[in-house]
Amino acid sequence: MNIATLRVEGNESSLESLASLLPGRADQQWFKGDRRRSGGEFELSGFSIIVVEGENPHLLLSQLRAFLRQCRERGVVLPVDTSAALSIGVTVGEPQQFAASIDLSREDLKSLAQFGAPLSITAYPTSDEANASRAI
Repeated sequence: MNIATLRVEGNESSLESLASLLPGRADQQWFKGDRRRSGGEFELSGFSIIVVEGENPHLLLSQLRAFLRQCRERGVVLPVDTSAALSIGVTVGEPQQFAASIDLSREDLKSLAQFGAPLSITAYPTSDEANASRAI
């Protein structure tokens, strides 16, 4: 699986305003003081959105470019009282995607900088069990 997610935290009024502008809908939402699964409480309200899911890194990057273009067209600016992170995850070690790469152009980097969220790219190895079940 290849996926890009956006996670945003901040005060509720800024989050509501931002969420109304972003393409897509929040997949997860939490409020300040809500209990975390791992214990403790959330210090800030927030939400996360699955920005894109792609069959391969090339398709994922193409869809991410479309998301950033839509954000630019809608005038999305991350409020200063929020923190955000854009995360890209790719799987590796599968027969159809043993290795993966994401090649960001100068324009991609410019769009990401204008969007204003830090970028994280991570490769996740598939498990032997997942590969064995696909081979059956």
